[in-house]
Amino acid sequence: MKSGTRLIALLLCACAALAVVALDRTWPHPMVFDPIAFVLLVIVSVATHALRVKTGPRTNLDLANAAAFAAVLLLPPAAAVVVSGLGALLFDAVPRRVVSGGPRWLRPWETAFNVSQTMLATAATAWVYYRFVPAVSPAPLAMPQDLVALPLAAAAGLLCNILLVTAMVSIQLHVNPARIAPLMIKLDLVQIIATYVAALVTAICAASWPWAVLLLVFLAVLIHVSMRRVLLRFEDTVRAVEAMADVVDTRDPFTFAHSRRVADYAAALCRHLQIKDEEAAAIRLAARVHDLGKIGIPDHVLFKPGKLTDKERRIMQEHVMIGYRILSRFPEYRRGKELVVAHHEWYAGGGYPTGGPTRDRQVSDHVLPVADALDAMTSQRQYREALTFERALAELHAGAGRQWHPAVVAAADKLYEESAEAATRVRPLRPNAPVVPA
Repeated sequence: MKSGTRLIALLLCACAALAVVALDRTWPHPMVFDPIAFVLLVIVSVATHALRVKTGPRTNLDLANAAAFAAVLLLPPAAAVVVSGLGALLFDAVPRRVVSGGPRWLRPWETAFNVSQTMLATAATAWVYYRFVPAVSPAPLAMPQDLVALPLAAAAGLLCNILLVTAMVSIQLHVNPARIAPLMIKLDLVQIIATYVAALVTAICAASWPWAVLLLVFLAVLIHVSMRRVLLRFEDTVRAVEAMADVVDTRDPFTFAHSRRVADYAAALCRHLQIKDEEAAAIRLAARVHDLGKIGIPDHVLFKPGKLTDKERRIMQEHVMIGYRILSRFPEYRRGKELVVAHHEWYAGGGYPTGGPTRDRQVSDHVLPVADALDAMTSQRQYREALTFERALAELHAGAGRQWHPAVVAAADKLYEESAEAATRVRPLRPNAPVVPA
């Protein structure tokens, strides 16, 4: 973290400490503190942090918010804030596993931000909730005011989390918060409701038997195991389909690893176009298998070194529909199959299989055609030498607005500008080489 983010983390820590003191000193009525519930809720908080499951490129599913919400309903507000802070602190005290280089400890400033963010969100939840109901512990949870207090308190905690994370990310990346906030606000309403209902049920049970808070750990384990199974099944399906696509690439030395490179280009283009994470992930999945349908094309057509006849060209063009039909069998490619079948369509019309214009489609639909063309032009083929990256970009610009989406072509320029490897990539140039990928 840079000095600015370190200062923000320290200020948030101070605010969290002040929140604890303020909630403890200014509360209108004394509240009963249950040490057993306190310890159990700390354990539950740590466990729910540890049992989070990755559900998207930048999203996780966990019940840590449920543990904090239950603490608000079962303990005095100051104690609830301390519970959430201790849970985050103890979880961050364990080194994280990384892909390479062994476990990594979080920097002190990262831990400080995580802990203070959690504490302030819990403080906001408690403050809003007890504006509506009597300040007693545990909360009565049987008053008409709860119908208003519970959802408003949950919303306050979520909003506090979103604002703090948005502010920190915008400072770190030097990005306008208005560009970060939409990514943070995109919430799964069903998941949120289920999380807080679980917290409410747990709090009701624990009001008479504190050990009932461990129900949240049991629920977190069930969610963790079930989600892991779903993700493993998804990964297994993707690996199997990509293995089939790799068969196509490995059959021809001139297209070896073509799909992998197209996927990398597509991911980079999505980044420059600021396409949302879920859509970018779907595009990358589609790019890895975009030529899967060629597995059904006869060898004498697929590997013909010369120009294809009209009949052979029609046979070759069938690969997009073959790929579409294969991918239709897998729900993991619900979005990807639509991208695959259209990756040879043209912006102004004239491609295949439909030949209609695609200018009215969203920008993300146009990423795969540009990524495919870029790698095809800069790769050697049986019938021509590879183009240089500069020449390939020139060809893309020549076809912008006709074959390719102008905004995606402009994003391809940024790839070249930022890539030192691309700047030194020089290949033999054949002026009359075809520019439309096979």
